[in-house]
Amino acid sequence: MAVGSPSPSPSPALAGYDFEKSRIARLLEEKKFPTIGEIAWANASDVKWAPYRMPQDEYLLWRKDQWHPFFWDLLDQELGRRLDYRLWRQIIKSKYPSQHSSRWPTIYDTAREALESPDNTIVWGTLSILSVCLTSKRKALPDVQQQEIATQCEYRLHCGLAPVPGGHLVCALVKALTWSAIQNVRNHHGRLTVHEVLAYFDEIEKSIGEAAPEWRSGDNFWTLGESIELEQRNERTIIPYDRIEFQIRLAVALSTALNVAGSAVQILDAEADQLLERTCLLAFSCWRLATVPACW
Repeated sequence: MAVGSPSPSPSPALAGYDFEKSRIARLLEEKKFPTIGEIAWANASDVKWAPYRMPQDEYLLWRKDQWHPFFWDLLDQELGRRLDYRLWRQIIKSKYPSQHSSRWPTIYDTAREALESPDNTIVWGTLSILSVCLTSKRKALPDVQQQEIATQCEYRLHCGLAPVPGGHLVCALVKALTWSAIQNVRNHHGRLTVHEVLAYFDEIEKSIGEAAPEWRSGDNFWTLGESIELEQRNERTIIPYDRIEFQIRLAVALSTALNVAGSAVQILDAEADQLLERTCLLAFSCWRLATVPACW
């Protein structure tokens, strides 16, 4: 695969780097259109490259000052046309901006364009990133833009977004993360009613049920983690973070949904009682997910 000329090498050590032998280069040869999760996994290995064995202090300094700027400039040149890659770089891997990334549109414009993509692989990668962005305390978007992106996420989910072939389990859970993020944004900009919270609970629980049909609110996740690991090992890797981080993010998403439910109840009536009962069951699942590693 041909690669354009990167920025001038700042040290002779980098002259020994051959992109054609990297995991990302092999990935791009093996898969016609890899997911952002597959790119992230290949990157996790490539980014540790060193030209020769160095003392620890020397390596850390060389990596920070020379290797990372060179490496990210090369990747941004090679993959920067992909909208999900841009969003991943801008939100999750924002260190070491390059001459290429500095010319990209804003996070808001990139997210909007990515969510409008006709390619479901791009959209699912985008949702996996935005579900983190929309719930992070370190805001990447102003409030008004957050609301607009949440609305666009909701629209794409309601349009019946088909999962990436070979990645239906993780796509279903990314959907649950996204519904929780949308609920959180909506509540932040105006308290949701009990009826609205129940509707979001329906979507979150239905999404988890698509990944684990036997699961019911209050249950644990005994087999789900193993199933996800098998899917990622044997089929497709959708998300740009590892399984443990994914477990944490799912637990946080459930916890966020529960917090919204607590603020919605103002009057104890039949509908509020139903919400509180479902909140207790979902809280039990959340506790099991967060505190019992064996269930994942």
